[in-house]
Amino acid sequence: MGLGAVLVGVGLTAFHYWQQATRLPEWYSQETSQTNRIVLGSPQVEQERANLDARIASSVQQASGGPVDVQLTPQELNNLVASEIGRHTAGSGLAQAVKGVNTTIQNGKVESGAVVNLAEVPKNSLSNRDRANLDRLFSAFPNLQDRSLYVGIEGKPAVQDGQLILSQDTRVKLGDLSFTLPEVAQRLGISEQELQRQISLQLQTNGLKISDIELVGNSAVLRGTPQ
Repeated sequence: MGLGAVLVGVGLTAFHYWQQATRLPEWYSQETSQTNRIVLGSPQVEQERANLDARIASSVQQASGGPVDVQLTPQELNNLVASEIGRHTAGSGLAQAVKGVNTTIQNGKVESGAVVNLAEVPKNSLSNRDRANLDRLFSAFPNLQDRSLYVGIEGKPAVQDGQLILSQDTRVKLGDLSFTLPEVAQRLGISEQELQRQISLQLQTNGLKISDIELVGNSAVLRGTPQ
């Protein structure tokens, strides 16, 4: 998801809105109900992903080479996104800083985000530019180093070349604050296309080449062909 780059970019934009920027979402803060609070690499994520892969494989087999539709429950979509984020961040060490992941569907849009403990962000895995920006942020606001922040992405999903991408009206969220892609790209000093690349996810499913995703109510339908 490019969490490191996005975190630095929106953090430098929003630090003067301290209270709003550091507010954690209810799904993370509520101690009595942690159903939607997923931890990367947890046995729950791995088991749920295995169950989903098995269901997709069964749908592919039943389709006999034709088009395949797989409807995901909110919890399955949540686990799928968490599994993909975990796979993409495992090599960088960033996964250890991610304390919870949540994905929801509302009003025809997906919001997927993570609570990140800044104290555990592996600075040596960031680019020189991002590391310098993070140092600037911590220098201006030393207390931020010990905080957990929510970083989210909200938009209408689409699939392009097997990657889950988001529409141009996508918003990047930091706590209760929300920013457009151009605002974040400008702060990062990169193009919008590069930012899209950083926040996209490569979806890998069991024997299914995904070509489209449709939001239906609070669920998502994956469409594709056997591979």
